[in-house]
Amino acid sequence: MAEGRPPIRLEGEVRWCQFERPGYETENGLYNTGVKLLRINGRSIPETIHYDQAYHIIWSAALESILGNIKEYAGKGKPAA
Repeated sequence: MAEGRPPIRLEGEVRWCQFERPGYETENGLYNTGVKLLRINGRSIPETIHYDQAYHIIWSAALESILGNIKEYAGKGKPAA
């Protein structure tokens, strides 16, 4: 957890799980898991989706919380013209 940042509360359902390297289950115990994200910080995912007029992208609180500020990547810190 990043120091000084509040935790991100995610709610979801495990949809599938598989060994990372089939045939080596006892070697490392690592799994790949697919999770359907249902809520973030108590809000449903659809509630957090919006279109950002300045950067011309569809964005959500889930993306912001997990990936960080994509706007920095999308426009190098400046809104699209």
